[in-house]
Amino acid sequence: MKIEVNTKIFDQLVNEHQLFEKTYALMCGYLKAWYNEVPEDFLEEIGVDFDAMLDTYDFQNSLIALGYNYVQETNYIVCSIHIHDEETRYWGEYKAFFDYNLEFIEDILTK
Repeated sequence: MKIEVNTKIFDQLVNEHQLFEKTYALMCGYLKAWYNEVPEDFLEEIGVDFDAMLDTYDFQNSLIALGYNYVQETNYIVCSIHIHDEETRYWGEYKAFFDYNLEFIEDILTK
């Protein structure tokens, strides 16, 4: 099924509610919690500590999309940030999911 979306209004929503900035802050919280809880796993996967990661890695806004969860029968907005290491190699992706009221639902980090 194709749903028509007014991209101008959608872009306004993204900018007005700073979805990429909100997602970046959530990602930092996710990564910081991982580093604080299991620093040896973080260092093994990332190669540097949390502060060094923020200083040397590249975080690129990737996409914002609308979706539907058939299990929970809910609509959502997903915002994605691609992560590249200090040598600009793709490392992974962080996704944050929001309901249509822009309340945070959940997040996931994939490598």
